[in-house]
Amino acid sequence: MRFPTRNTTRTRLIPRLVVSGLKKYQNIQCRALSSSFIEASASNTSTAPPTTSNISLIEHLEKRGLISTLSSPKFCQLVQSKKIAVYCGTDPTGGSLHIGHLLPLMTLLHFYLDGHTAVGLIGGATGIVGDPSGRKTERDRMEQDIREQNIKSLGQQVQRFIENGSRYASKYKQVYTTANHGKLIMKNNREWWENVRMLEFLGTYGPHIRVSQMIARDSIKDRLDSQAGIGFNEFTYQILQAYDFWHLYCNEGVAAQIGGNDQWGNITAGIDLISRLRNKKQQKDEAFGMTVPLLTDRSGNKIGKSTGSSVWLDPTRTTPYHFYQFFMNLHDDEIEKYFKLFTLVPLKQISIIMAEHDMDTSKRIGQRVLASEIIEMIHGDDARHGASVISDIFFNKDLAVTEKYTTDELINIFRNGGVLKQMERKDLKNYSTVKLAASIFNVSRSAAKAVIKEKGVSFGFEAVKVNGLDDFVRRSYIIDDKLIVMRYGKNQFATIEITNKSNQLETIIFDE
Repeated sequence: MRFPTRNTTRTRLIPRLVVSGLKKYQNIQCRALSSSFIEASASNTSTAPPTTSNISLIEHLEKRGLISTLSSPKFCQLVQSKKIAVYCGTDPTGGSLHIGHLLPLMTLLHFYLDGHTAVGLIGGATGIVGDPSGRKTERDRMEQDIREQNIKSLGQQVQRFIENGSRYASKYKQVYTTANHGKLIMKNNREWWENVRMLEFLGTYGPHIRVSQMIARDSIKDRLDSQAGIGFNEFTYQILQAYDFWHLYCNEGVAAQIGGNDQWGNITAGIDLISRLRNKKQQKDEAFGMTVPLLTDRSGNKIGKSTGSSVWLDPTRTTPYHFYQFFMNLHDDEIEKYFKLFTLVPLKQISIIMAEHDMDTSKRIGQRVLASEIIEMIHGDDARHGASVISDIFFNKDLAVTEKYTTDELINIFRNGGVLKQMERKDLKNYSTVKLAASIFNVSRSAAKAVIKEKGVSFGFEAVKVNGLDDFVRRSYIIDDKLIVMRYGKNQFATIEITNKSNQLETIIFDE
């Protein structure tokens, strides 16, 4: 474990754990904090007895790979001794959460399921300023109406994630008992920042904020050393987040903040501010920080919105089917890690699944179970079923699956999977196969003609080939006069419901 050390801004590795009763946490690192925080921590000699559970929540999170850094080993004792409140925040820089957000949210969910209070914070105020963490340049300015919509969307998504996660956890009652669940509190930090006066804030809190510590933090140092530099707005962001922590500490009893590794500087700014203020106000409770690993691909590159590699939680941005396919396409050596991070499947059961998967990796058993578990937690059981059936039909080419359902049921499955669009019947009469292929798959007519010449366009589950360039859409191409299933090339498919109501030609393309 790594411990806070005096007079250093870098992490120092301690080869073995020497704190009595905490040997099982020796693989968790605890990083360096300011000297004032360490001194304040040392003055707290509380030794509350641990719980009698066989495995603590912190140990459970460590085994699942959800802990990167703890600010102090005392946090392990605190979580075992009583139920606390923890918070996780996100700024409204986009209209949807993505899978990079899932790591801190999964950790928040684990605390909630263990009976702790989970506080979800949307940065309606801090989002205006901009967080420099992990960024080489300043963010573009956002219009107020867009920010307001993002605040609403993100708040709903966080709340829905915890609610869906709670229902999903009922599958594993041997680990997550419904009666033990905590409560969820949603907050927007604009609630308190609207009432803060700048001069009063500087006079009250300015003396407790050290500029030398602000400059020493990596998020600031990196930008100061860069050609782009850093604006005063982003420089002060850590102060705003530190005050958020202090406000929640005082008003909601929040004892710890959870965030990604790139948030370590902001988290410790809050811990340090609280340690100074609580001494002045003679408050005994210590504040803690906990970071989770950043989500990276096999090459070590961060997966997220800024890298253009996002898989969104909003089903209108990433359909449930595409969400499912992302996990179906994972490499074999990533599956076990993702099981632990993104599902509630018990660890012993994960081992059994992986053993079965390793017996014949070509069957992709691990990917199938993983994708099903995650989509069920995020989008529900209907979406899980729909995505699974769609995958079987179009990628496993299992035509027997289609025989289990009526056409109306298949339409509903495609809709639940997010891959069904509509086309008005009267518009269809004027479409040649060339025009339809070009419209549906967003290609030029010349490109569509070339693919048709190579017999690369087909209709129906049996893949009836289009033979001529002058061919119009035939009734035989439409299943039960209400559904078109079209294939373009080797890897692209589309499903269209034929209606008498829609006024637009819309469809969706999905790749193998």
